[in-house]
Amino acid sequence: MSAPLTTLGHDTDGDGIPDLDELDRLYSRTMTYSINALLLRHSISSNYYNGPFMVNVWSYHSNPALEDTDGDGMLDGRARYLLNGVEVGPDVVGARMVAPPDPNPRRRDGPEGIWHNHMDAMRGDVPNSLGDLLVVESFNHLLRNGITLDDLAEGARRTWDVTWNAMRSSAGHTVRLITRRSDEPINAMSVLNAILTPVGSAYVTVNGSALLSSTFRMDDQRMAIHASDDYPLKYMGYNYLVDVGLNIINDDKAIVSRFEFEHNGHDLVIWGWMGDYLMCGSGAEVGIYKTPSNILGVDHWWNVRPSANIELYMTLSLYGQNSRNNFSNILSWAPTTPQWWVNGFKPTSNIRAETMVMINSIDFSRNVGMFNSLKETFEHGGRNWQYKDYVIFDDNDGNETVWIIRWGDNVR
Repeated sequence: MSAPLTTLGHDTDGDGIPDLDELDRLYSRTMTYSINALLLRHSISSNYYNGPFMVNVWSYHSNPALEDTDGDGMLDGRARYLLNGVEVGPDVVGARMVAPPDPNPRRRDGPEGIWHNHMDAMRGDVPNSLGDLLVVESFNHLLRNGITLDDLAEGARRTWDVTWNAMRSSAGHTVRLITRRSDEPINAMSVLNAILTPVGSAYVTVNGSALLSSTFRMDDQRMAIHASDDYPLKYMGYNYLVDVGLNIINDDKAIVSRFEFEHNGHDLVIWGWMGDYLMCGSGAEVGIYKTPSNILGVDHWWNVRPSANIELYMTLSLYGQNSRNNFSNILSWAPTTPQWWVNGFKPTSNIRAETMVMINSIDFSRNVGMFNSLKETFEHGGRNWQYKDYVIFDDNDGNETVWIIRWGDNVR
């Protein structure tokens, strides 16, 4: 260390935590057992040992000589900020927070290497607004950049085949249910497929129609496409049956994150997805929904009611793992306006969900009470306790930001 511990407030590694705080608590520990075992091993009588049997040790919260004790890319005591690709302090005008303080300085958070790769990706030009290029027009852009008409045709064929086969399967299950003998038991899987396959197909149809309208646009860096605030999902709402239906007809089963909580007497849920989307390619999305309605026994969540409009500043990054410690940035998105739903899709990428990592931030500084309500459900065995490894709460320096880092089963 660069100064004696008696120098109050000294911070050797510059991570924002004084050395004494990183070392935490000083206590005495007996070494009698270890000393006696060592003497016995070397056949030395204890009469020959006249040294101390007690030593003073520190409980060691983090290493005062390293700003990143566990080397995971998050600093022990402060968030990381960038401005024009250069790391700066939080007080610099225009600086953008790209990583939270490390909640566990002695234990890696997330897959190995992901935060280092994330920092590298954030040093580039991160899209922050929608461009004026419609997705229909953007296909011309894709053609000019190495995507062939055969590629587009294959994508359309795959979409049609999957949807058509799903609908045929649904019709078959429905016919079997109708024509079954009166004494024949009902197959639960047939009922599920008969009901949910049309649900998923309807969603895909709406999605496809939206793709050909102005509700989907490429961002200003032409990195990915994004659904605008007028996307039909805002008015349709959402429930878990749509997830099931989509997974039945989709090539790739999406990885879903779902965090429920209560605030000011209202039920809310933060819902996130990532995977290889039919027609949209590799993508991810996170939305906040509120005030469910019970429709035929199913909770259906909304965002369009006047009392349910929830818009916060959000960011989204999606990565695919190439090898251990190495991830490619599929897309990043940091809109400058508050969002109720942040999303991004890359039609030219078809990476499967099990090799993906999603990093999402939600800034609750506009609604600190909601931040505290959500945080409580992750503490002390709350309803979201089982998801605690995927969520980081940063309430340092008045940030009140939630970070969601979710990864697939094959990410190591």
